Amino acid sequence: MLNKRGQLDAMIMFFGTLALVGIVLFSFATFSDRTKTENNNLKNLISEYNFKQKYTQIVFRDMVAEAIIFAKDSEGFEKEFKLGLKKFAEKRRAPEISNLFAKIINEPLNLNKEEGIYFLIVEEVFVEFENGKNNIKREFNLEIEFNEFGIISQSL
Repeated sequence: MLNKRGQLDAMIMFFGTLALVGIVLFSFATFSDRTKTENNNLKNLISEYNFKQKYTQIVFRDMVAEAIIFAKDSEGFEKEFKLGLKKFAEKRRAPEISNLFAKIINEPLNLNKEEGIYFLIVEEVFVEFENGKNNIKREFNLEIEFNEFGIISQSL
């Protein structure tokens, strides 16, 4: 009977441990794993963003090619090219994808000519996608090199 205090401490430790084990088991049972759906949402967000960026590049190249064909046989190639490019940008305008179309239509074109080769630069084009709280936005410059017969090269 001299050691009753030790038994009381042991019993408190035993029931405390039992309570902690019960709490841990309860948390395991009620835990919902939403990481898979969040992961899928992020994958969809990134794939949509990549689509919009590639779409912007392809549409820009197509509009330039159409404008070259539009202005090919005219006297003032540069003037007709600018008119044609603005016309095709107006026709394909999609503001939910990019600001490329508005930049071509509303701003003066940065078109330079060196030795029969034209350089067109559209600066500060952005692609943005938003899904809930997630948002991706990237700004870049589109550059394309062409002559009166076709496109020579394009870079991002």
